[in-house]
Order: sequence, then C-alpha cells, then structure tokens
Amino acid sequence: MKKQSLRIGIAQINCTVGDLEGNSQKIRQYLSQAKAEGADIVCFPELALTGYPPEDLLLKPKFISDNLEKLKELVKAVEDVVAVVGFVDKQGQNIYNAAAVIYQGKIKGVYRKTLLPNYGVFDEQRYFSAGDKALVFKLGKIIFGVNICEDIWHIQGPVKEQASSGARLILNINASPYHSGKIKEREKIICQQARSNRVNIVYANLIGGQDELVFDGQSMVVDSPGRVCARSEAFKEDLLLVDLPIAVSKAKKGVIKITDRLSESEKPALPRREIKPPEPVKEVYQALALGLQDYVSKNGFQRVVIGLSGGVDSGSLISLAAKELNQEVAAFSMVVSDARYNEQNNVMATVSLLEGMRENNVKYIVASSSASVYGEPEIIPV
Repeated sequence: MKKQSLRIGIAQINCTVGDLEGNSQKIRQYLSQAKAEGADIVCFPELALTGYPPEDLLLKPKFISDNLEKLKELVKAVEDVVAVVGFVDKQGQNIYNAAAVIYQGKIKGVYRKTLLPNYGVFDEQRYFSAGDKALVFKLGKIIFGVNICEDIWHIQGPVKEQASSGARLILNINASPYHSGKIKEREKIICQQARSNRVNIVYANLIGGQDELVFDGQSMVVDSPGRVCARSEAFKEDLLLVDLPIAVSKAKKGVIKITDRLSESEKPALPRREIKPPEPVKEVYQALALGLQDYVSKNGFQRVVIGLSGGVDSGSLISLAAKELNQEVAAFSMVVSDARYNEQNNVMATVSLLEGMRENNVKYIVASSSASVYGEPEIIPV
C-alpha cells in the first residue's frame, strides 16, 4: 500500500468568546509558527474565531457579519499551508457551526457541522442549522475529511461517510469541555472510529475557561490501527506537529482538490515529545486553576475578594487563588457561633489558614459574631 507523509499541526489555543480581533491575531501567530515548522496542514479548534460557546452573541447580526469579515482578512494571510479554522457561517437566515479549509489565500471549502449537540452544557440547536454534506478534500495524493466535535462521537455519522468517499485522514476540530475521566471517553470513541473506518484521526481541541466550562485541550493524533501516536499538553496552549504517513487512495466523485503538489522545501526535524495525561488529582487541580484564571482575566477583574467560612472548601479556594492568580487577592472571614460551638477554635482555624497565605500576598481580615449572624461583629487582630 502506497503512503504519503504529511506534517500536520494542531494549534491548541485559548480563545476568548467575542474577541474576534484577539482570536484572529492568535490564529495568525500559530499559523505562522506552524508554517515555519514545515506544516502541510494546521488545525484550529471549533469556532476558534468567535470563541466557544458564543451563545446569544449569535443572535446579533453584526457579530455574525464581523466574524465573516475577520475570516476574509485571515484568509489573505494563509499561504503555502492548509489551515482549518472554525467560524460561524451564514446562508440566508441560517447560521452554521463551520470549518473553513483555506489554502493560498482562498477558501477551498466550508464544512458545516452535521450533528448538533443539545444536551448537558450544549444547546447548539437553539442557534445553528445542521449541515448536510460530509465534504472530502484532496491534498497531494491524500484524501481527507473535515468534521466538527460531536460529528465524531457517532459511529454512523460523517466519519463513516467520509471514509466511504476515500478519506484516509479525518481532521476533527473541537471545543470539548472537561470533566473528570473525559479523556478516556474521548480516546475510546476516537480509537474505535479510526479502527472501524481505517482512517487516521487528528483531534484538535480547545483549551481555556469560559464561565462554568473548562476546556482541557489534550488534543491527539490516532493512527488507522487505533493507536494514540501523539498528544498535546493538558490545560496549556500548545502547537503539536506530527509527521504522519497516510495511505494513498483514489479520488471519488465530489472530492475537492486543494493542490496536486505539496511543498518540496526541506522541513526542520521535529523534537521528540512524550506527553502523558496528568494523574487524576493533578488533572482536577489544573482544571480548577485554569477555570479560575480565565474567569478572572477574561472578565478584566483587577482584584478578587473571597469570603471564607474557615472550612476545607473555602481553604482550598483561597489556596488555589493565592497560588494561581496574578491579581490581588483579599480574603474576609466572618466566624459565627453560639454556645453550642467552640468559637475560639473556629477563629483560630481561620486565622491559621490565612497566616499561611501571607507569603502569597493575600490580604485578609477576620471578624467574629458571638451571638448569631445578626450580632455586631468583632474584628479579631491577626
């Protein structure tokens, strides 16, 4: 079986919802870096241009048109590399969760997400119309398909149709939120899809926090036997580059030709990378840290004030904030008790907790109410 090698890049970036200019600049930055490293293809996350989830911004016609204008500007910056960029497409009154396949200053094709999730944290059917075409493309001698997030979770979905059309490579761009154990769920379905359809799968995920959601990245490349052959960092921006040998297949009707010739310029050697998923406890900590950091920074907060009960939960929070935030952190604790409880122990536990935060420049005050929550507070000197 003849094979051709492609150097594929996954730009695992942290996008900000609504920041079209900032997201566009970041896409350009990683595009330039991937090109310098000899990438033939570079994939960006789902809705990278708008940030995910844009929610009710999608109800604003100007936001949709501004996103399309930014895409036009971005297209001009794409040269001798194929870029797959998530954006919001529009046709008539309908809008679509879409991926633009761009090469040499032109959009070669637009894939529209077929399977729109409408469960848990997702409500895409409220905003988007579903696509109905499983597009495939030809780059050199390689046939590949592009799809988006939920599309890969269904055995009878677009992956099967694209493989039937000759695709031996699937580029799946995502904004898949984190929960404990999610990476194992992803790996299971992606490896199953790769084996069942005899395709290589490039899974490009978003990272970052957006309100209650955290996106963990952990992008990966899975070969056609269903083995994970490369991973991105967890909870960090990353540019993963992989040289992937892909089986050559015959083009069938409907394949969109990008170019017959790949760049013949010499590619720099890629460094060896061995990245493993973090241990479960570390993974949860990293998720909490990233979610907190992005909630504070993306909302432009300069200072954080935290109310403490003196318990384990608030102790964990102040510790996390003190270690992970660059902003000034202030803590306030109102210790409330009556004759049934040992107020002094409560006070001292809180004071002891906060004393340990001094080295992290946490400012704090502790007050006590000896009768009830309605009593006059006494400021405890600490």
